[in-house]
Amino acid sequence: MNNKKEEPRNKKIELRVSESEKIKYQKKAATSHLTISEYLREFLENGQVNIVEIDNGNDAQKMIYDERKVLIGIGSNLNQLTRYTHQNKKLHQDIEMLIEELKSILIN
Repeated sequence: MNNKKEEPRNKKIELRVSESEKIKYQKKAATSHLTISEYLREFLENGQVNIVEIDNGNDAQKMIYDERKVLIGIGSNLNQLTRYTHQNKKLHQDIEMLIEELKSILIN
């Protein structure tokens, strides 16, 4: 799948569905912890969506899921800062803060 940061997603494709289909897709996307757009893109790209079930009663599993989301967000920020650095040929001041944040997460 393409990295969504490489090319902006600014084009819209409309898809008409019934109310019951919309509800069904919303439920499937929510179960997959994806937005409807992410869910449908994944389905169109791969013909299936891998669903990661989160057991709300399992605190350790939920904590891992939550930390994974935070790390994905940090990774996205790091990619943006790296791209900025390459384009402008200078180090962005937020990179140092991000590096320190990553160190604290990885050490703990």
